[in-house]
Amino acid sequence: MKRAAFVLALSLGACAHFKHSSAPSVSDEWDATLSNARLAADSGKYEAADQRLADFIASHKGSHEATEAIFWRGLYKVDPNNKSGSLSAGISNLDAYLASDSAQWHTSVAKVLRRTAALAQSLKLATTSTQTTTLATPPTDKDAMKSRDEEIASLRDQLARVNAELERIKKRLANPKA
Repeated sequence: MKRAAFVLALSLGACAHFKHSSAPSVSDEWDATLSNARLAADSGKYEAADQRLADFIASHKGSHEATEAIFWRGLYKVDPNNKSGSLSAGISNLDAYLASDSAQWHTSVAKVLRRTAALAQSLKLATTSTQTTTLATPPTDKDAMKSRDEEIASLRDQLARVNAELERIKKRLANPKA
């Protein structure tokens, strides 16, 4: 009788283990989600990449992997090639990632990317402001006009450098072992 109970318990335990092992782990789901999001972003489908990451965050809220998904959403939102992205939204995601209590795989990269995005945003605002001022008040002399043109050129150069740095970071993250 004891032997039959033992065999029954062992059988039930094996069934329970089999059911548990057949379900994908959060880590496996994360690997698949990140791979799909990268493929989508690399082919210019940023909205699809963002949606995959957002869905993962919603279904695995509070997990370490969900926190990492927040980082990747921020990265793709500040990508200059993402026409539907925005520096503000990307900075917001990076701030949320950095404020998380979860252990983070990309903390130092997120800090640099956040500072770079903030600089790009301020340069963009300064350029827009300068262009608006230039249109609103025409310069009265050639020196003032030359000074504004030089300032705009300088800001555009800084913005180009920031965009190049964002591209470098994106490539580095896409090929972490390289």
